[in-house]
Formats: sequence, structure tokens, C-alpha cells
Amino acid sequence: MHQNSDLKARKKQQSSVLPLALKKPFQVSSSSASSTARKKFYSYSPDYFDDLSATNEITNENAKDKTPEMQSMQTYADAVKHFKANGHRIYTGKEKPEVVLVTAINFEDLDPSYLVKIIQNRVDYAHKNGYAVYSRWVQEFTPIFQEYKNDPEGWSKIFILREAMYAFPQAKWFWYIDEYSLIMRDDININNYLLKPKALDPIILRNQPLIPPDGAVKTYTHTVADDVSLILTQNERNLNTDNLIIKNDLTGRAILELWMDPLFRKYPSFRKDESNALAHLLQWHPVILSKTAIVPPRAIAALAPEKAPESRSNEFIYQSGDFIVSLGDCKISRDCESIVAPYWDRTQMSGANQGNGRKQSERATHEKLDKRDTAEKIEKIMGVEDNIANNANILNAEKI
Repeated sequence: MHQNSDLKARKKQQSSVLPLALKKPFQVSSSSASSTARKKFYSYSPDYFDDLSATNEITNENAKDKTPEMQSMQTYADAVKHFKANGHRIYTGKEKPEVVLVTAINFEDLDPSYLVKIIQNRVDYAHKNGYAVYSRWVQEFTPIFQEYKNDPEGWSKIFILREAMYAFPQAKWFWYIDEYSLIMRDDININNYLLKPKALDPIILRNQPLIPPDGAVKTYTHTVADDVSLILTQNERNLNTDNLIIKNDLTGRAILELWMDPLFRKYPSFRKDESNALAHLLQWHPVILSKTAIVPPRAIAALAPEKAPESRSNEFIYQSGDFIVSLGDCKISRDCESIVAPYWDRTQMSGANQGNGRKQSERATHEKLDKRDTAEKIEKIMGVEDNIANNANILNAEKI
């Protein structure tokens, strides 16, 4: 009885946080083949909200959202229609965001309070720097992955990135930040920090194993920063796809299309780990590798010390002043909320997200750096940017 009451309380809490149209977005059934091992099956169906009457008016409790879109919804049927249209919406605002922050959210495995922090973190950064935010539920794409038993949380990023390109066709870069990462410095403009060729070129890790520590295929010595379409980091044994940046050009779109191909998704070694599929793609397609930049881990994926093994090198571990902190395997250990709390508090403190007050020097950006000086690299390319844009109305979108 105690467990049932806890479950009801948790569902009530989640229901009060999630938007109206996303409270029950999918039909879920359980297999009865085995009484000991029941599996969930997700399916798209016209009766997502089969427990709600199409004529049932939205109550005052659910009308707290004062946005024009929500105010226009009079029934639950309107909310369902609004939800289904989310994947067919395109940004048509006056602002033209150069960068779109993309995050996939798993509402089943994470506390609503944690998810609110993660999304708010993206919105705060985007508003301060004039960028856009695109976020979708992992569960929206789960039916696609059931045939080959793919890991939805890993593979969904590729599909959501492609959807984001559709929603923001004018954007130049799409920055995927997983739901286990937090932006710690909103005074750092990602465009000046990493995306401009003069900022990217000095920190590209050239002529080193693509797959650490001693893979046969190495990154190219003469990678041209201006031609790069994919930016990501490594961990000790593979590519790190938790946080990556992809360009909205022919090469960037081709990478996504190849990466998400069923031929890759059904291969046994790739089903549960999309990073293995990307590693294979880069190893066997030199043209794509030549347009890929591997950067130091702490540039966009510094690991929280709480989740770092004692043996892990400092080049991977978050230090005060780093741009991003990654919470690692907090989902497995079920301690995401407790780990993110102090980092979240730090981002909310007055002045916590400010640099040292000095403009980053051009010489530091151009200086030649090597992998052994990773900590120094990050220090030299960080700083307060002088072109922070005014708050932009980046979240408005109109139906096609």
C-alpha cells in the first residue's frame, strides 16, 4: 500500500509539471507472453488520450499557461491536436538564430523537478545569447527503435537533431546537449568560443587515434576548421556523443542520414550504442572524417568529479570555470537530482555565470595548443564575450 501511494503521489507531481498536451502522449501496452518478464510497447495511435473525453473542457487548473497557443485550446481534443502537430512545426520568427540548442528528454526515468532545471538551463542560455531551443520527448521516437531493439535514449538524439533542422531551416549550427549535462557559463558565447574557425582551429586534436587509446585510424593532420561540419569529444575508449555540434550543411545532413540508417541500427554492435555506429562511419568514410573535429573533452563535456573514476585523467574532469558539466551515469545510479543540485545553485547565484571581466584575447585563441595542456587550453579560450545578443523571441513557432 505504501508503494502504491508513493507511485500515485509521483504521478500527480509529474502531471502538475508537464504541459497539458504531454501528460499521456503515447499508448503503452504490456506483453503477456511471460508473467515474469513484461515489456512495454509504445505505439502511435489516434486514441493517445482515450481516457479523456474529446468534449471535456479544459479546467481552470490546467489553464495556468497563459501563452496564446494554450489559451486557444478549449478542449482536450485541441490539446491532442496541438501535440501531434509539434513534429510539423517550423520557426518563422523575425530573429534568425545561428545556433539551436537541442535536448532529448526522457520523462519516464527522471524526476520532473530535475527536467525543469535542465530545460530552464537551456532556455536561460539561449535567451542571453540570442539562440534557439528545441526539445522533444525521447518517447516520441521509441516506436521507431522497437524493431531493432535500439536504445531509445542514445539513438533518439539523431532523429531529434534532424527534426530540429527541419524546424529551424535557417540555423547554421545545432548543438546537442544531453539531459545529463548542464551549461555552467552563460557568459560564454558558443559561436565565439568554439564555432568560429579562428577559435576552433587551435584546439582541434590532430593526428591522434580516433578511438582511444591506440586505434589504428587517426584524425587528420590538416583538418581545415572552416570545413568542419561535426564537432565532438572523446572519452577513454570511444567517441563521446553526449554533447556534439553539427552544421546545417550538406555534409552535416548527410552524416545524420547515414548515422540513422536502419543498416546501422540493426547491426548487433550498434543497437545499444549509437557512438559505435558513428565511430564506424568516421573510420570507413575519409571524407566525413576530414570534416570532423575532435576537441578536448572539457571543451563541451567535462565530467562531474562525483561521477569520475579515481583513475580518470584531469583532462576529462570538470573544474571551476568550465563551460559544461556532464553528470555521467547518474541515471543508472539514480542520483541525478542530488548531483545536479549544487551545480544548478551555482548557475543561479548572482555573478556565478560571469567570467573574469576581461575580453578574451585574440592571441590566446590562435595560440597552438597540444593535448597535454588540456586544462590550459580551456582556460585560454574562455572569457567574457562582448557580443551577447539581446533577449530574442526564439521559442515562437507557427504551424506550417
